[in-house]
Amino acid sequence: MLKLEENVLNLECKAKGKYQLCKNQQGKVNELESQLESKTELYRLLEKQLLQHSEGLKGKDKICSNFQRKVKELENRLKEREQAEFVTQYKVKEFENTLKERTREFEVHSGMLQQKIVELELKLSQQGASCSNEKFKTTHPRISRVENIHDMGPPTLRCLNSNEGNQTMSIMGSSDLLKGTDSLRALKRNRQSQSKGTENNCLLSASFLQESMVSSESNKGVRRAATS
Repeated sequence: MLKLEENVLNLECKAKGKYQLCKNQQGKVNELESQLESKTELYRLLEKQLLQHSEGLKGKDKICSNFQRKVKELENRLKEREQAEFVTQYKVKEFENTLKERTREFEVHSGMLQQKIVELELKLSQQGASCSNEKFKTTHPRISRVENIHDMGPPTLRCLNSNEGNQTMSIMGSSDLLKGTDSLRALKRNRQSQSKGTENNCLLSASFLQESMVSSESNKGVRRAATS
């Protein structure tokens, strides 16, 4: 009986030890469960933050992709502008070369034209000199007479015209008086027409004198230019 009691006591002690151990383990399990719950909550929070960061990264990725696309577009535009500048520079060089060639051709052509102009001026001066000499030879007596008339002045010209008209009209009057009084009217008409004719002749001679003087002065100027 004593052995049985001792065995029972030993079993009870062992049971109490195991029970205490179970309690301790249960407490540890509870602590671990609480820690697990806290860690799961932390994990959920981390997942939410990760989702938020991933969404932010997605937005940033879109922004970066947009920036990259814009950078590529700007690079393409820059290349196009560089190509356009190269083309314009090439065209400018071509235009400069063509302009130089045209200026050279123009200079050569202008030199030829100037030479031709000089030759034509010499020919014209020679022809003008020859023509002026011929005209002077043919019109020298008439010009001397006209110069004498031109030096007299307008009053003396009028006197001469009136004297010539009076002389002619006196002659015609003497012949007409023999015919009768009916010819007096015709005589007056003839006097008026003759006086007008003499004045017109004087004016024509004066104008011819001026034209001849101007032509002679111009021929002298041409001769001087040709000799110079």
